[in-house]
Amino acid sequence: MVYTDDIHGDFARLADKGVKVAETVQSDEGSFHFRFHDLYGNQWVLVQLNASAL
Repeated sequence: MVYTDDIHGDFARLADKGVKVAETVQSDEGSFHFRFHDLYGNQWVLVQLNASAL
């Protein structure tokens, strides 16, 4: 799991570079997240906490 402060920008940059994105940005209580795969097939989760969750 990796944290960011620009989930939508990071999603767009990764998708534009051809990274295999497993899901679009999802919203849960307190955060936004999406899953993607690296070159070796490992799945990563990128998370942005909502300001209200901090």
